[in-house]
Amino acid sequence: MMVASPHIASEKEANPHRVVVVVEDQFELIDLAGPLQVLATANDFKQYYEVSTASAQGGPVTAACGLTVEAEPLAALSSAEIDTLLLIGGRSGGRDQGRFVAGWLEAQARRIRRICGLGFGVEVLTASGLASPDQAARHWRSGDASDPATRRWPIAHRDGRIWTSCGASAAIDVTLSLVAEDLGEPAALGVAEALVVPLWRHPDDPQVGDTLAMQVRAGVPFAALLRRMRNNLAPDLRVEQLAEWCNMTPRTFARRFTESTGMTPAAAVAAMRLEAATALLKAGHVSLKQVAARCGFGSELNLRRALERARRSGRLGVPTGNGT
Repeated sequence: MMVASPHIASEKEANPHRVVVVVEDQFELIDLAGPLQVLATANDFKQYYEVSTASAQGGPVTAACGLTVEAEPLAALSSAEIDTLLLIGGRSGGRDQGRFVAGWLEAQARRIRRICGLGFGVEVLTASGLASPDQAARHWRSGDASDPATRRWPIAHRDGRIWTSCGASAAIDVTLSLVAEDLGEPAALGVAEALVVPLWRHPDDPQVGDTLAMQVRAGVPFAALLRRMRNNLAPDLRVEQLAEWCNMTPRTFARRFTESTGMTPAAAVAAMRLEAATALLKAGHVSLKQVAARCGFGSELNLRRALERARRSGRLGVPTGNGT
């Protein structure tokens, strides 16, 4: 049984807003399940959304993982009744369906308040001319996988009423942003809390953050240490302390850590603190002093300097010292 968050009270919306999720064969299940669960949980607090699933021709649609869902035919829907349209494209097997949906969009999009492409669904938006290929958010695997910069592409991009997202777990973050737009940030935070989302990410946050990137590079030997560091940023994290946690001498620890992650321990701590501080500042409602203390910067001045260095280095999505 879902228990309502104390942030918001349960109530019924007089005129529920219709959300239609359009799927194609070979769609990624997380692109569908994530948004559907966010909207369903929002409805646990307030009956605001009326959600249905559609496809080009209707009937059974099979996900890449093998699960089949039943969908309504898109042509049978009245676009005037659709408040929000979520497009979830499929892998190469669904190209013909994608062209049908793109054609339907060209004729009907102007009547829909908000349209969002998730994962492969971004291709449908660009094909219909509603999103620019140069500005739309794409999954990092669609670029040069050997280039680490692709992993720092933003999880989403918004251009007025049009949203694009890389999909996968970011589909949850984007749907939370839609809930925040409709019901307010406290409602979205209540949903995130109920779903035990570790962090509600901002649209311009990188798809692969610093901590995850280090975990991938380090592998098993330092995975537990990196989690412990991320959860204990406020204390003094000098190399001696980190070495003690790993039962190594400082010299041996520093050498092995650097070999595994490609970063010195000090650089890793700095990256984690900046990542955490950036997330807190974007979320708002927290002072610079509080963020500096919670993330281990020691003072507001140290935090401001770290943010400024990151912006000068060309890092995207870093807020100013004023939290913007």
